[in-house]
Amino acid sequence: MRLSKLELTELAGNTLEALDFVREKSVTEKDVTYIFGVLDGNTSVKTLTIEECNMTDSAVIKLAECLQDHPYITRLHLAGNQITNQGLRALMSVPHLEYISVAFNNVSSNIVREVLARDPNKPIILTGNPNISASELGQMKAHFKQTARPRRLDAADTMQSTLTTPAAHPAAFHTPKRKLSDANHKQPKRHHKDQNTTVLDAELDALLGGPRFVK
Repeated sequence: MRLSKLELTELAGNTLEALDFVREKSVTEKDVTYIFGVLDGNTSVKTLTIEECNMTDSAVIKLAECLQDHPYITRLHLAGNQITNQGLRALMSVPHLEYISVAFNNVSSNIVREVLARDPNKPIILTGNPNISASELGQMKAHFKQTARPRRLDAADTMQSTLTTPAAHPAAFHTPKRKLSDANHKQPKRHHKDQNTTVLDAELDALLGGPRFVK
């Protein structure tokens, strides 16, 4: 696993805000060390995505350790891996993380009480974990309901509750581009005749004895 030259350049220049790894064969502790070696000195990356990369708890624990020294990264998208309660607890110990998605992993209901004790402004997304019930998901949704919608949402967060495994929907974790609603589109500016054009039209009308053109 390696970054492209363009990504390395953007990281060095502090212009990249989100770093994504999707559908890598695996992301191990060694890979995490590489990622944060590249990120050394960077302050622009705010969001780190590692989705569908067979990431296990050992790699996540290493990730949590590295994040302690990188307070600028505040959002994690880790859907579709092999993370359990152990890995999630490690991430929850990182105080500056504002958003954690471990949707479609192997987290169990034993950790729900700890999640519900978390700051409501720092949501944890557990959609699609088969050992967490719909009622528990409802409790967490209510707990975090006052939280502003994140800049980037895992598609898994908005999928129907009937989807339970990433294998059945391999493209489940890629966020589709959303079209703005008509209400969000600004109405085009209307073009009006300027004052000079109006005066010129009046003068022409006077010279020609009446309106020359139907306006």
